[in-house]
Amino acid sequence: MPVRVFAAAPSYNLEIGGTGAASWNIGNIKPGDSGIKAVTLHNNSPYNGFISIWITDIANAEGLNPGTQTGELGDHLLLQIICPQLATNIVMPAKIGDFPHNLTDTNYVMLDPVPSGGTLNLNWQWELPPATGNDAQGDSISFTINYTLEMITPPENRGGGGSGGQTTTASEPRTILVDVLGTETKLTVNSDGSLAQSFSQSFMDNSVILSFDGGTIINADGTVPDRIVVEESTENPLVPDGMKRVSPVYSITAYVGGARLEHASFTPPFRLVLKYDEKELPEHQTSIFIAYWDASHRWVQLDPPPGFIAATGQVAAFVNHFSLFTVLSVGQTTPVGPAHIELRGLLINPERTRPGETVIIKAQLSNTGGLSGESVVRIKITGLLDTTRLVKIAPGQTEEVKISVVAVSPGDYNVEIGNLSGTFKVIASPEEPGEFLYWLYIAVVAIILLFFITFLFLRRKHLQV
Repeated sequence: MPVRVFAAAPSYNLEIGGTGAASWNIGNIKPGDSGIKAVTLHNNSPYNGFISIWITDIANAEGLNPGTQTGELGDHLLLQIICPQLATNIVMPAKIGDFPHNLTDTNYVMLDPVPSGGTLNLNWQWELPPATGNDAQGDSISFTINYTLEMITPPENRGGGGSGGQTTTASEPRTILVDVLGTETKLTVNSDGSLAQSFSQSFMDNSVILSFDGGTIINADGTVPDRIVVEESTENPLVPDGMKRVSPVYSITAYVGGARLEHASFTPPFRLVLKYDEKELPEHQTSIFIAYWDASHRWVQLDPPPGFIAATGQVAAFVNHFSLFTVLSVGQTTPVGPAHIELRGLLINPERTRPGETVIIKAQLSNTGGLSGESVVRIKITGLLDTTRLVKIAPGQTEEVKISVVAVSPGDYNVEIGNLSGTFKVIASPEEPGEFLYWLYIAVVAIILLFFITFLFLRRKHLQV
C-alpha cells in the first residue's frame, strides 16, 4: 500500500502576479511506495492566464542509519504532474532537482489556458523506485511548490513599446506571421491569445505541414508572438544506436520583434506532418515517428494523432511546444539476443568485526544480453537472514545488490548471495569478563611454569658445583 505523505488536497485562488505555495515533507517511505496528491487552482482574476510552477526550499534530512547510505532521498524520489493543460520541457517523471527553481529557470512547467474565473485540477504523482534499495533508508525531504498566475494578454497595449511587439487593445485582434520554409501566411489572433479560426500551412512539396484548430491558445514567454518560423536547422544532434534519421532536422521558433522567445506552448496542441525519404529507411524497419530534441539533450518520440492517416512518405504528431523536430526510423538489422544476467564481485566489509558493528555485503548483477531482464537473488546469512530480491536490469547495465547486517553474537557467519559465497567473523570484545578471565588464567599458568623451570635450572647448577 502507498504511504500517505501529503496533507489533504489544497485549493488556491490565484490573482495575476500572485503566488500560492505549499510546503511539503516526505518521509517514512520505502522503495516501491507511491501515491497521488490532488491540487485545485482557481483563476480569481478578471483575465485569462497561464500558471507557472516551480520548486524551492529543497532540504534533505538524513535517516537513522546515515553510515549505510550512498545518497539522499531527493536523489531518487520521482514526481510527475498529471494534467491535460501541462506544457513543459522536462521529461516526467523527474527528480525534484530537474524541476524549475524560479520563474527564469531554463526548465519550465506551465498550465494553460485558465480562463477568468476558471478552475483547473491537477494531480502530483510521486514514487520511490524499487531500485533505490537502502540508499535513502529513513531519509526525509521537504520542499515548497509554488504556483503563480500570469496574464496571456494584458488588457491594453499588448506587446507594445520596448518589447518590439504589436500595439493593440483588448478588443482589437492582432496577427501572427507564420513562415514555413519561406511560405508566409498571416493568422488572426483574438485578444486572449487564441486563434480566430482553424488554419493549415504547408511548404510547396508538403515536406512540412502545420495545422491548428480554431481557438488554440498560443503563449510564448507570457506573450503572443509576432512570428512563428519553421526552417531547416543548422544543428544535427546525434541519434541513438538502432535508429536512423530519415528527414531533415527542423527548427520551430517564435519571435516578438527581433527577439527569439525561449518558451512557447499551444493548447490544444497543433498537428505537425513531416515528409521523409522512403529510400533512407533501414532494411528491417520496425517503426517510424516524429521526435523532438528535449532539454536533457535526447530525442523523444511523439505519438501520432489518433485516427490520422498520413500519405505515403509522411508521418504526423501532436506538438504543444517549440523545439527541434525530425523523423526517426527504428531498424532491426541483426537479431537481438535475450537477457543474460550474471552475478559476481561479492564484497564483505569488514571480514572481521566486533558484536554490534555493521557489516556491508555487496555483489554486482550485470546484464550482458540484448534485452531487459530480471533476476530473483537469494540472500542468506547463517542465523541472521534468509530473503530474496527481485532485480530488473536493462541490457548492458549493472545493478548493485547491497545489504547491511549487524551481528551481536561472536562466531563465524556464512554469506550466500545467489551462487556466490563468503564468510565474516565476529570476535568477542576483550573487555568481556569471560575472555578476560581466560587470558588471566593463561598468564598465571605461564608465570608458574617459568618459575618452575627457572628453579629446576638453578638447582641443577647448584648440584653440579
